[in-house]
Amino acid sequence: MSTKIIAVPTTTANAFLLVGERVVLVDSGSPGNEKRIFDTLERHGLTPKDLSLILLTHGHWDHLGSAQAIRVLSKAPVALHRADLELASAGQAKLKPYGLGTALLEPYFSSKRFAPVTPDLILNGFETLKAYGVNAKLRATPGHTDGSVSVLLENGDAIIGDVLRGDFMLENRPNWHFFYDDVDLVQSSIKTILDLKPERLFVGHGKPFSFKSLQQQFVNKVKA
Repeated sequence: MSTKIIAVPTTTANAFLLVGERVVLVDSGSPGNEKRIFDTLERHGLTPKDLSLILLTHGHWDHLGSAQAIRVLSKAPVALHRADLELASAGQAKLKPYGLGTALLEPYFSSKRFAPVTPDLILNGFETLKAYGVNAKLRATPGHTDGSVSVLLENGDAIIGDVLRGDFMLENRPNWHFFYDDVDLVQSSIKTILDLKPERLFVGHGKPFSFKSLQQQFVNKVKA
């Protein structure tokens, strides 16, 4: 059974439902966004009990903030990469701006707090999701955080969290994200994604973009 991606626009970051034999939720939005996710499930004839896994692409508040509330109702386990465990348990993250313009945003986002999250499954970034009813595999793509992961589906789609961001109005316009813990690591992760050649890329912020647009705009921006 092929896997379908359903985007869930939360108040801060995109979440995604991967619908195959079962349903995997990728990211959960910021605190209080669980209703948006539950409403999206209902619109597609699904319930929280259909969730087999809550997969977090990384440990920032706008991606894991509603994970605990969703776990309580769905009983689905939460999965996070081991390198972001400390980040998820801290309840707050100090962000590192990428570029002078984003430095103005840093105090606002770094001040955000969330209830600490302890995952049920600790990832190394190279697992598959077949056991959870979805034909997809994970790939570690650090840089935004040390424990960032991407999801690669068998149909050619990919969800890459905050490795990059999309344009907020138009598709096929990949951009650097506003914050990176390690710019060298994220460049390596972008190269990894370029080597994997996913057809469509879905991001935590902004609209999706094609592999062709990623090639055109980033192949000369990353280190060989």
